Amino acid sequence: GAIWHAKRRGASLGAFADHLTLAGLGAITAGRIGDLLAGERTGTATSVPWAVTYTNAGAAAFDAGAVHPIAAYELLVLGAIALALVVLRRRLRSGWAIAPAFAGYAVARFAIGFVTVERTHLGLGLSQWIALAVFAAISWYGFTRRGQIFAARDPNRA
Repeated sequence: GAIWHAKRRGASLGAFADHLTLAGLGAITAGRIGDLLAGERTGTATSVPWAVTYTNAGAAAFDAGAVHPIAAYELLVLGAIALALVVLRRRLRSGWAIAPAFAGYAVARFAIGFVTVERTHLGLGLSQWIALAVFAAISWYGFTRRGQIFAARDPNRA
């Protein structure tokens, strides 16, 4: 329905995709705030000064002691990705904002996976394997279309 409405109003699908990428990052951010408050993303035990201890008996991390605030880490990453997209918006061709967003989030999820509590497969958690697959797919797609990613430089623009 949103694509139909955008086309009906004359918006390009590329511009629509770029706006949808930022909106998606906002939606994930809202979910991570909820995760942080509810204690649903359990990190490994730690003694870092920013560790969190959940006292709500309904939290997944309840009674785990001081743990890494996984949701807070993801909030920082999402903010950095959104800021990077705003800074890069004039350099990227229309419709390409989603590629660096996915790639950045995949790299972050892979790194954050080392301090999460999850089952491991060959030393990595499931989220890390998915992050590797997403990063590989985005990298391959970007490499095969490398001439289409960045907009042509305007010599008159500073």
